[in-house]
Amino acid sequence: LELLKELEADTYRAIAIGYSANPIVQAFAETARTYKIEEDIIAPFFVSMTMDIEPTSYNHKLYKQYIYGSAKVVGLMCLKVFCESNKDLYDKLSSGAKRLGAGYQKVNFLRDISSDYKELGRLYFPDVQFDTFSDSQKTAIAKEIRNDFNESNAYINQLPASSQAAVRASFDYYLGLLNKIDKTSVNVLKNNRVRTSNASKFGLLIRAAIKR
Repeated sequence: LELLKELEADTYRAIAIGYSANPIVQAFAETARTYKIEEDIIAPFFVSMTMDIEPTSYNHKLYKQYIYGSAKVVGLMCLKVFCESNKDLYDKLSSGAKRLGAGYQKVNFLRDISSDYKELGRLYFPDVQFDTFSDSQKTAIAKEIRNDFNESNAYINQLPASSQAAVRASFDYYLGLLNKIDKTSVNVLKNNRVRTSNASKFGLLIRAAIKR
């Protein structure tokens, strides 16, 4: 916790003065200064990372809070870069960026449910117990994710051309993962991580580039 607080303080300091001895913080600070990524969307990220230090059972409120800080604000940070300081475009697309980030995070929760629980003691979904996690619960979560994807999909075509292909590739990748998870039983998910082959990933990139 102390190290995480130091990292957060170093991040804000680097943004303020333009320098950090930590090359990763320096890279982020340069990006934040250039594209006006401000503390209001950086601070929630650190809140969510702090929540990971001590494993906890997530109710609906904590689940939403964690997803906001670990995923939705990341979508907003990316959108700041994609829009290149065009505030009107950022405001127009921000709800789509948050829904897309949330959908990606929920896919990660599902495919990592085994390692998160067995290795880290974490289970993010509210009203879910690992031992009794059922296919019907998985189906309900997958439906929630598809709603996120359906809502955010229309926004991707409104992104600047410079970022549209990359975001489309990531969307197709996560949609493919969700489709695989849908076809995978809970008993398998509890012991194995769903993966996409490197060949399939390369194919997604090619298709996204062609669509551009």
